[in-house]
Amino acid sequence: MEKIQRFTDFSVKVDPGELRRYLGYGRKKTPASELDGLMKEMSAEAEDLARPAAIFSVFGAEEIPRETFLFSLCAEGERARRGETKATKAPAREADAGAPEGHSPTRTTPHIALSICTIGLALEERVSEYSNAGELAKALVLDSAGSTLAEAACDFANERICAMAAEQSLHAAPRTSPGYGRWKVEEQETIFRLLPADSVGVSLTKSYMMVPRKSVSFAVRLSKEEPSGESVSPCRRCGRKNCEFRR
Repeated sequence: MEKIQRFTDFSVKVDPGELRRYLGYGRKKTPASELDGLMKEMSAEAEDLARPAAIFSVFGAEEIPRETFLFSLCAEGERARRGETKATKAPAREADAGAPEGHSPTRTTPHIALSICTIGLALEERVSEYSNAGELAKALVLDSAGSTLAEAACDFANERICAMAAEQSLHAAPRTSPGYGRWKVEEQETIFRLLPADSVGVSLTKSYMMVPRKSVSFAVRLSKEEPSGESVSPCRRCGRKNCEFRR
């Protein structure tokens, strides 16, 4: 549906609240002044070291291997849109014969946006340098700052997916990643088969971990009609705060 979109010319910023959360502080807990100063120092260094990159593309349900969780996302999205459940599916129509379960060629075809985002290797290399030099506090805070930047890169890609969806009158569900919920981490392979991860310098190990470590893959289900039961405004599920369509 959508050709590969690749982005490298963008910047990411450390969210102080998210950094505190990664370091174990709640929204109401204030770090000691020494740590607060270190957080600011390492945040600036993290932003300087980050080399963010992101790719995404949109795939139709027919392009997703049937045995994968990704395909079940498409199928569940279509059933939800049609007001069905696994226990109470609508009878298949003759025109739908041979279609994948939960996917009807005579109805709106669900789509999945897949993305891989990274901030590059430089930050984790600096973390290793601090750790080897015995500067463990700097290593810990810088590593946590890197995690917030990887999520910021995801937010960047997700915003563009939401913008593309809005332009095509599509509804975007919340993003999800391998390793969360029912989606097994082994299915990273599916995403890496469908997207040219090497174009943003990301590879996958035999244990399904991404290199660089500060990389994230995710999926967003797209559909023409908002699924029944998801009555919350889609704007609350999208990070595109300055969108002209936001309500």
